[in-house]
Amino acid sequence: MNRIITSFFGAGFLVIGLLLGGCDSNDEEPIVAETVTDLPADPPTGRDPNTGQTIGTTDRFTFFSLRTNQIILGRDSDDRSDSTSTKWDLAFRSTTILVNGNNSWGGQGGALVLNQEFESVTQAPSSGYTTDPIGLESAGDPAWGLYDPPSMTVFPLAGKTLIVKTADGRYAKLRFRSYYRGAPEVPNPFQDAERYYTFDFVFQPDGSRDF
Repeated sequence: MNRIITSFFGAGFLVIGLLLGGCDSNDEEPIVAETVTDLPADPPTGRDPNTGQTIGTTDRFTFFSLRTNQIILGRDSDDRSDSTSTKWDLAFRSTTILVNGNNSWGGQGGALVLNQEFESVTQAPSSGYTTDPIGLESAGDPAWGLYDPPSMTVFPLAGKTLIVKTADGRYAKLRFRSYYRGAPEVPNPFQDAERYYTFDFVFQPDGSRDF
């Protein structure tokens, strides 16, 4: 399993947890707040000079655990057995994201999108989750991003928060920042490598819906 490079963006959560926890090993874990940078989602190796289409993709998902903040299964692994396990919560390929919560995967997961800013979401809803793939706004609901035809660029949807029920039935919230490597402020689809997700997430390990 591969560890993704991360940085804590919500240190307040962790400090509070440690202060309240003291030295009692029986206390609950603090809420986990992380930033995942450049998660590969089957990125292409190049473009066809004649058609402009991407080339070198594998058509495989990258399976990721919000609970452990790790890649469970990368696209370059020939052993795909972990794809049917409950070790992962989200799987990424191009603009499509899967949740581990239907009969094919065996998890308890689901997802929904709230029309709320990330910081203002303090509790996950109790119902309304779907196991449908998460994609771009024109392709389905819930959606994490949109494609802008004039600029030929994929952008995260502003003012929306993705709520995820993990494979073991716990909760997380996500805010997507970029679909391009390095998370450029103004991406150039002809220069910036695509299919690299950068996102913030908060995971609640105690099983409650509170963030």
